[in-house]
Amino acid sequence: MAKLLQKDRENRSAEKKDLSFHPYTITPESAHTSILLLESAESEILCQTLRAITKFAAQDLSNRNVLFNLNAIRYVLLHVEHSELNIRRFALKALAQLCQLPRGPEQVLDNSQNLRKIAFLLVKTEDVFVLEFASLVLSELTREPLGCEQLLSANILNSLCSRMKNSLDPDVQKNCLQVG
Repeated sequence: MAKLLQKDRENRSAEKKDLSFHPYTITPESAHTSILLLESAESEILCQTLRAITKFAAQDLSNRNVLFNLNAIRYVLLHVEHSELNIRRFALKALAQLCQLPRGPEQVLDNSQNLRKIAFLLVKTEDVFVLEFASLVLSELTREPLGCEQLLSANILNSLCSRMKNSLDPDVQKNCLQVG
């Protein structure tokens, strides 16, 4: 009888869900806290959080919607020009994922400076990952008429064409071609 009760207790404890918070393992329930971590001044926290966000967003479209509904684009945009390369990479990757949502580009294009930031990263940067993700973001943004208008006013089309021709990365070439 005692062994049966002990076995029953073990089964119940095994059934209990892990409710503890893991900062770099995002669930729909903990996504809000992860978004708030993007306000940190610590580079390691930013990098790990953005990395976790990109993994979470890649798992399922509904995860991207959760992030979008938490206004994640606003927080991610703060880091696309970060001084640390990995933070820039993950921020641009997360932004590209969120811009693939129907209303994603609209939220980025609310402020024309956002498109300018991305466009100038594409012109000035040599890191292949930054180039790939920045070009992907721009290709998503320029699907919207407002994005095309903002790109024209940024006056960098010649630089984009040059980047497209001179890049060895086929993804960068393809994304730049979609922008043009």
